[in-house]
Amino acid sequence: MNAVRRAAVADDARTVSLWLLDGNHVAGDLYVCAGFTRTGERQVLPRDASQTERYALTLRAVPAS
Repeated sequence: MNAVRRAAVADDARTVSLWLLDGNHVAGDLYVCAGFTRTGERQVLPRDASQTERYALTLRAVPAS
């Protein structure tokens, strides 16, 4: 995860996100401990109708306009 974070920062990204399969609580806990938050955004995988939820990590704040 640190390598992904460093690469995203080097690319000037504001956020990193990932999709997590429902029921994968161990991975969800790991991502939350790493600073990710649950977004509540959900989607279904077309191959088998599994439910997923998006997690996001804010790397830097969006500048005020």
